[in-house]
Amino acid sequence: MTTAFRKEGNTAMLRKPHRCVTVILSAGLFAVCSQIASAQDESSGISSAWTSYFMLRSEFSEQRLDKKIPAAEVASQNALLDLNLTGKTEFSPLLRLQADVDVFARKSWNFKKRNIQTGAVLITSKGSDDNPAYRLALNELYVNGEPATGFQYTAGKKRVLWGTGFAANPTDLLNPAKNPLDPTYERRGAWLLQGEHVQEKQTFALVFAPEVLEDKNTMPTDAGVLRDPDGVRRMHSLTGLRWYSLVGEADVNLIAFYSDRFKNQKASALSAGASWSQIATAISKQLETHAEVLARQGSDRPLPDGTSRLDSDHIFFRSLVGMRYDFDNESSLVFEYLYQSDGDSVADLQSRLQRGFAAARLSRSATFAPSAQNAMRNTLFLNYQRYKFNDDAFLSWAIAHNPHDHSGFQGPVFQWTPSQSVAVTLSASTDYNLVKESGAEISGIGRVRGNELNPVKSRLGLEVKAYY
Repeated sequence: MTTAFRKEGNTAMLRKPHRCVTVILSAGLFAVCSQIASAQDESSGISSAWTSYFMLRSEFSEQRLDKKIPAAEVASQNALLDLNLTGKTEFSPLLRLQADVDVFARKSWNFKKRNIQTGAVLITSKGSDDNPAYRLALNELYVNGEPATGFQYTAGKKRVLWGTGFAANPTDLLNPAKNPLDPTYERRGAWLLQGEHVQEKQTFALVFAPEVLEDKNTMPTDAGVLRDPDGVRRMHSLTGLRWYSLVGEADVNLIAFYSDRFKNQKASALSAGASWSQIATAISKQLETHAEVLARQGSDRPLPDGTSRLDSDHIFFRSLVGMRYDFDNESSLVFEYLYQSDGDSVADLQSRLQRGFAAARLSRSATFAPSAQNAMRNTLFLNYQRYKFNDDAFLSWAIAHNPHDHSGFQGPVFQWTPSQSVAVTLSASTDYNLVKESGAEISGIGRVRGNELNPVKSRLGLEVKAYY
């Protein structure tokens, strides 16, 4: 959802009035549908439960412009108007419709970037042609049902998670990744077909997901058979198989994926994984432990010298282990450790950045963004949540820590619900460095830490939701 300014600024809305009309009509239709759909027609056997809210969000960011590290051009201020409709209608046990849909308008201001050649900071009002941006965004939209006892199907766009991690899921190859500082905020799913056989203590699931190119309204424009860089149209898809079983007191999942160029992976790629969670009753009934791991041949992350690892015969692992403790005062603490064997060490990061900066200077590029290729080998996550704080408030604090150079990001999310129809959320994040002499030493630049590759140094957001 990247947006930017047009040169003509606010006249963009006048130049394309059909966008404004579309948003207004969509918002009105949502409001009417949310009222009609919430009614239950007992005579027909159709039941519905729909909710909607109007949200206003403003966000202020501090760009990282104090170092000679080039970065993508990003906005300092963003404003978002969002009308959401969420719920389901059950026509029969064979057919249920569920949706999570947004109609929003977004505007961004004050774009900044640093010129890699001169070191000067540029403030522009340019950005992309989609500023303001108007969209109909489908987070989820699917039908499901149970044609026979224990047999269920799902068709459409849905967020399906087979892993047990809170801040990250190594076994998730389908969905957009979570934000570790606010893991529950991401609601977007993937287009798929899924069949499940659900039994008392075990479940078998088979999912097929064609790779989808989406336009601005998140509707498929091309799916399954996509045009590759060589101009040939080939199949791009992912097939997954899951077996869940209750083993003693533990929830266990065994997972296998077959990828056929899905998200630029190689053809005929196999991945195998597992996830596990259990209450550690021997220690405390309030302590939950979990883990997940995925092994795959090859990697979509190139070597520091730029060599592709897609066709490598090497097996790479991504794993996460963690625990959650629930306190008596309705608060919880989650601690997790993520390991990625294809991630960077400090030496790998130093080599990658040294080559990247040299290539950028040689090509006179001012938009080199090293963070796009950066993923550290080890990461620690910490998340504290306090529910019913003063009866009408919720507080969480998250930390994503890079133990390689003792840097990271952290920040709180505070939500106040003065009534059932209004919620106010204040969120913030900022980076930190615990050790001064740490990071990768880059000639001509100095020490660079993993968190300094993010073009945003800190962020403050204010969000107001009105439910109706």
